[in-house]
Amino acid sequence: MLSNDTQSLPLCVKKLSPHLTGISQGDFDDFVNSLQGGDNVVSNEIVENVTSSLWQLLKNDTKSCTSSFTLLLLRLVVLRYPDDTKECMEWLASLLTQEDVWKNAMVKSLAWCAVSNYCAAQQKSPIFLVDAAISAWYDESVQVRQAASTYLYNYILSQQQHPTHDNNFDDTIVSILCSALERVTEEQDATTRLRQLVLCGRLVYPICEQKEESVNEIAKELVLDLGFYEMLQHCQRETLATSTATDCQQLAAELARKLQQ
Repeated sequence: MLSNDTQSLPLCVKKLSPHLTGISQGDFDDFVNSLQGGDNVVSNEIVENVTSSLWQLLKNDTKSCTSSFTLLLLRLVVLRYPDDTKECMEWLASLLTQEDVWKNAMVKSLAWCAVSNYCAAQQKSPIFLVDAAISAWYDESVQVRQAASTYLYNYILSQQQHPTHDNNFDDTIVSILCSALERVTEEQDATTRLRQLVLCGRLVYPICEQKEESVNEIAKELVLDLGFYEMLQHCQRETLATSTATDCQQLAAELARKLQQ
């Protein structure tokens, strides 16, 4: 799951240009254009200068008026230039484990979007951030809960594609699964619930290149023991007041059917 919409780029350029030091407007414009894909390329020097300046803006004040635009831009930078943002993303991940860092919930959710995109691009993420993401499922802000759900999904994919354990089912994954099962029926935001259901489904039915469909029997047994089938039935019956609610019901029905096979 990626946050890769580029419509905000012109506004980011307008808001950030006056605050970037040592970078010409032309270089910044070329850099931003390169984030839209295609054949647009810039030198390593420009990439390094811009990413360093963006990081410095955040380090100067995470609650400043430019933070949201910096993070909006960084979430795209990590997709195009992940190797050049490693230190910045490690620093940003550490901030997400702290309280009272961000100006508001929207800025905090953008920070989650940035580290989530980085996790997807690099196929790795610090384990300590998982607990912070699980805690974010209890945040009052819907935006934060949605973004944290996306991060956890990308984390799971990174673990499945590059496992560090023979059975690919360590304590961290168990913690994510149990927390998702605990939250899914209580979550009233349809988008967050949908992402939690997708997350649970991916844990039980992981991506596997060798087979058309793979089943993690340990995960399947665990979710059945914890009453996941009954939770899925509840999700099928309950109607949330958004257009995504139907997607939740359909996915819950599909997962329930597969679990009975």
